[in-house]
Amino acid sequence: MQRNRYLPWFIGLAIIVVADGILLLLTDEGQAELAQQAALVAIPVVGLALMFLMFKSQK
Repeated sequence: MQRNRYLPWFIGLAIIVVADGILLLLTDEGQAELAQQAALVAIPVVGLALMFLMFKSQK
């Protein structure tokens, strides 16, 4: 059985979406600080993008 090589990327994307949703639910009326949003979204997205490019470059 062949594994889906994009599965870690999809899992990471799902974790970012869930974590962002939890942050918005726990903050005052969904108004999170800009720095919190940037740290929670931008940093993991960059990591996932690099991981995706690594997978694409492998044969």
